[in-house]
Amino acid sequence: MPPHITSSSNVVYISWNVSPMRVGSWFLLNWIQVPRRMDIVMPQINKTSERCGGFFNVNVTGLEFTSPGYPHGYGPNMRCEWIFETTSWNHILFSMNDINLQQHLPFCVFDFIEIYSGLSNNQEWNLEKTYCLQNATETPFHGTNLMKVVFETDFYRNGTGFSAHVNSVCGGSLSGSNGVIDVLNMTQYEGKYPKMIYMCEWTITVRSGRTIKVEFDAFDLYGVVDTSCTNAFIMFKNGGSSDSPGLGEPRYCGNTIPNVPETVGNRMYIKYKTFAGVK
Repeated sequence: MPPHITSSSNVVYISWNVSPMRVGSWFLLNWIQVPRRMDIVMPQINKTSERCGGFFNVNVTGLEFTSPGYPHGYGPNMRCEWIFETTSWNHILFSMNDINLQQHLPFCVFDFIEIYSGLSNNQEWNLEKTYCLQNATETPFHGTNLMKVVFETDFYRNGTGFSAHVNSVCGGSLSGSNGVIDVLNMTQYEGKYPKMIYMCEWTITVRSGRTIKVEFDAFDLYGVVDTSCTNAFIMFKNGGSSDSPGLGEPRYCGNTIPNVPETVGNRMYIKYKTFAGVK
């Protein structure tokens, strides 16, 4: 029995070929419409195969991927598409480890890499970045929780290719009538990584004319009562930026669930700071 197949678009072509001399060839096929989601389960590895593209869920450990044939060179007339998705309260950080493509200064017209950002609830993609030069390794790119990477080559010449890395990073822009922010317990990394500062920022936007109220199911920032809340804290702003007026206390920390006032308008800014490797 063939395995279940999920298409990457809204159209599927099926071809059936059978010999007129064969008796008893048959099949029963069912299909169902499903939302376009990239919830393919990742294998427990941190590197993709060299296949040309695919769909991947990204978690905090990240994922490394390369152009086909890297570092020995890629083929002509290629078009590869990788689509990465993470949770709605996180966003994807794209970092280029190495890049060596056929170049045409100052534009990327022969062989290039394009980075698109999208939203999980629609099928629109926004072109954010185009890479082909070796200095692309200098500046990482912060996208949304849905990212598409396109690698395209022409018919002439090539380079060694590219190696890149994507991570799921806390923070991002949220919208809709309701939602969830589920922050990973950073203390699980104790002993694995040096003490690292995690600074996360979210902007929540709801329909015009509505306000925002937050409620906590759990709250424990290391269980430390620190009146200044300098090591670990969460703060709220009555608006869509860090410059907006404060909402409630300047900072919340410890293990007492905060009672945060409702916003006046339809936007809220949240900032969260913590340390990995600290209890």
